[in-house]
Amino acid sequence: MSEGLLWGFKRSTENGLQPINELSELKVGDHTNSLIWLHFRSDSPDTLEHLEALGISQDVIEVLCAEATRPRFIESSKGQVIFLRAINKNENADAEDMVSLRIWLHENIVITTRRKERGLLSTVRIKTLFEEGQGPESATELVCELVSTITQIIGEVVEELDDKLSECEEIADTGDSNQLEIVQIRRQCAKLRRFLAPQREALKDLYRSSKGFADAEQIQLREQFDSMTRHVEELELIKERALVLHDEQKQHIAEQQTTRLYVLSLVTAVFLPLSFLTGVFGMNVAGLPGLENPESFFYLMTGMGIIAVVVLLLMRLSKWF
Repeated sequence: MSEGLLWGFKRSTENGLQPINELSELKVGDHTNSLIWLHFRSDSPDTLEHLEALGISQDVIEVLCAEATRPRFIESSKGQVIFLRAINKNENADAEDMVSLRIWLHENIVITTRRKERGLLSTVRIKTLFEEGQGPESATELVCELVSTITQIIGEVVEELDDKLSECEEIADTGDSNQLEIVQIRRQCAKLRRFLAPQREALKDLYRSSKGFADAEQIQLREQFDSMTRHVEELELIKERALVLHDEQKQHIAEQQTTRLYVLSLVTAVFLPLSFLTGVFGMNVAGLPGLENPESFFYLMTGMGIIAVVVLLLMRLSKWF
């Protein structure tokens, strides 16, 4: 198998399901009774040569190998092309760093491409089904299965974000604060929605077209469009909840600071006259009263205690606390 072709499968009524390791005998339009799925690395040097050898038009090849894409659906006489974004499940990768999957559907053949070192769990799952002798029976069913698997994994990630935010809300009820995680959740929602909102429209266009799709497959596409709509709405709700929770946390912190400053102000007001007295009687100058009287310290402390009590009573009467 070449560097550009990651894997390929052919399912026919005569020979069943077989892996494809050699592309020299394949041509678009041939093998009309067979399902053919080819998965390429779009940035591999020999991918362009393979696609040209298959008889695919140059404009379709450019679309499949484009460096930057966004979710959308294109339909022409040369087939249907759908750009999707899937959750990045690679090791040490962020889920919101979504991977682009390009799908070209034409009659009995499905060609998918993705970039180097950015594997897709959704395609691997379907590959595993093929290796076990199962999987889709037709090209349109394969496209539906790809869309369903991608949407399902997106739903799992959205649910994880919802659970994380719910945990933050429970912690916030106890008075603790976890603002950093709340900010991270908001950032993840924003990044995911950036691609999922146009992906919802791409699935909508695919469902409305659904050229060559069976009735059951059209219903499945409709369900995936509804699921994607729900995921986008859920991200919006999570983002709003995170924003409200973040504001509540900031308000709670501000209230705590205000309360602490208020207590410090009360303590300062009580000890201000006491500090004045200790400052006066602490001066080392001649003529201070009570220097020769051993009971002077007792009188001074008693007077300071009375002043403190009077200040506290005045504060209480003034409803300072």
